[in-house]
Amino acid sequence: MIYENEAQLKKGCESIIACDGGDVLILDKASFQDKLIDDLIYTVVFSPDPDTQEAAGFLIRRGAAALGIKAAPIQSLYEAMGKREIGGFTVPAINIRGITYDVAQAVFRAAIKGNAGPVIFEIARSEIGYTKQRPLEYCLCRDGRGC
Repeated sequence: MIYENEAQLKKGCESIIACDGGDVLILDKASFQDKLIDDLIYTVVFSPDPDTQEAAGFLIRRGAAALGIKAAPIQSLYEAMGKREIGGFTVPAINIRGITYDVAQAVFRAAIKGNAGPVIFEIARSEIGYTKQRPLEYCLCRDGRGC
């Protein structure tokens, strides 16, 4: 489902997550992971209302944090590889040109099945125009930077 406004979004979330100030509490983890997360992501990408997109993004970021999931820079991993503190693997940078969320899910399923390490999803600034993909589809930072 794509929520078209904040009232629909609030109603769709009411039994699954709750907001407590700046935090999001997960009331029903299975429903959050199995259904609501998809609805929130599709809302971020396709909702006609920018405020609803932002609210859905907030719920994703805070809901993920409540589950212990957070974005992390890869710089320290590269530094450790450069110092030979770790090694024996590569970190692929995957350029997704369409259906970003669905392709990312397939990549994560394959990575989990193969017990693979980190992956990077990337898009060049020059590709944003012709692919119609925004950085928000890759990372839910407010301004699409610094994720």
